[in-house]
Amino acid sequence: MQQVKGTIIYGPRMSKLRCPKEEAKEAAKARKLGDTANLVRNEISNLIYDWHADGGFIQTVGRNAARIDMARMEYTGERTAYSTEGKVILLQDDVDPCDTIELVPFEDSLGRNTRRTINRHFEKIEQPSKTSVDRRLICFRFWESVALSILAFRLKQQAEVEPES
Repeated sequence: MQQVKGTIIYGPRMSKLRCPKEEAKEAAKARKLGDTANLVRNEISNLIYDWHADGGFIQTVGRNAARIDMARMEYTGERTAYSTEGKVILLQDDVDPCDTIELVPFEDSLGRNTRRTINRHFEKIEQPSKTSVDRRLICFRFWESVALSILAFRLKQQAEVEPES
């Protein structure tokens, strides 16, 4: 497989993270990553951290676009994700501090019960939310979307290499 060093994967916009239809689509794609919720969690985590280990970058988009400091997030154990410039990454920066959403590391985005959170997320495939995605799942949705983008990139890369072989 080709190198990904220096390649940037962009996270989704907040409008995509809040959209119930997008949540249902991505939950269906993520469901295919493993037979159980824990296997899906492991695969998402592996995709994200392998991307970082291979030299790839993850960046947010929008007004507060920033490259995520994966090394700091992986090794320090902080509950907030920081940019490579040392600033807290905000997925939603609102005038009201109560509406601000800080990006947290993948492991912390699942809450106390990982299996339950992911299984409830999979329920949205059949029964999408009516208005918008629960704000407690926004960070998980961000990481899920990034992992699916990484997977799509790797599959595309693999398809380009196979015809040459």
